[in-house]
Amino acid sequence: LDAILTGPGHGTLSVAAIDQTSGVLTSAPGSPYTVNSPGGSSATPDSRFLYVPNIDNRTITGYAINRATGVLTLAPNSPFAAGLPIDPPTIDPSGRFLYATDQENPRVFGYRIDGSTGELTPIAGSPFALGSRSLALRVDSTGRFAYVLSKTAAPADALALHSFSIDATTGAITVAGTMHFETTPSYILTIRATDTLAPANQVDSALTID
Repeated sequence: LDAILTGPGHGTLSVAAIDQTSGVLTSAPGSPYTVNSPGGSSATPDSRFLYVPNIDNRTITGYAINRATGVLTLAPNSPFAAGLPIDPPTIDPSGRFLYATDQENPRVFGYRIDGSTGELTPIAGSPFALGSRSLALRVDSTGRFAYVLSKTAAPADALALHSFSIDATTGAITVAGTMHFETTPSYILTIRATDTLAPANQVDSALTID
């Protein structure tokens, strides 16, 4: 197993092997990597590819992960054009599609992940328009639906939850239901991280958005 650690504001991406007995981290060859103001990272479910949003230049850097050594190799044509991220990109359970929010504009970027190289290709219709600026995006466990939390201009500081359906073939997203508005001062999303071991280990974490 590898630990991926980004250094927001420091321009670094560190990769380390985890000792399964002691938990001690050992830096992988070539680590740390220099990146442009990373905003977290997301890996595909099979841990073959890693994606890091770059805050300063509005791009996403893609890497192929060598599972034996932990060495990262840039994906072809990386980095890829994107918006200003507010959280790491979201990858669907199949590992075929990646979605990224844009905190500057009411839209979501969608990409198809090349299963051989990790290269990102924009999905037809991307970026997809929203009614308000996005804060977070999550895909459900079936990969059929996406949910985007956003903040509206009117009423002031109200939160909207957008429900989208995902085309299983193209990855395109379309509105699936009516937007739900909240006037509470905060919103809590539950995030579940699951590894690829058998049996799988999972950790739930609550994300509070004010």
